Amino acid sequence: MQFTDLLECIAQLGRRHHRLAGTDRRHIHDLRHTTASWLVGQGVSLPMVGKLLGHTTTVTTARYAHLATDPVREALEKITAAMGRTANA
Repeated sequence: MQFTDLLECIAQLGRRHHRLAGTDRRHIHDLRHTTASWLVGQGVSLPMVGKLLGHTTTVTTARYAHLATDPVREALEKITAAMGRTANA
């Protein structure tokens, strides 16, 4: 993906965010924050999000950690699904 494509994608996400929120205030920081939040929510790792946003330290990206999927829940869901497949076999 080209950098300009990424910027356009971020801009589109921001426009959608403001439209859904009923606001018309647009700031580049809003777009970056929304994009980072959505990326983390979709399971993209914090180091990757930081790299995409150009963060120089992990501390800056760590503010999005609360949005990450709970790894304990993920592990339990995986083992539960595996046990279900074994029991049905």
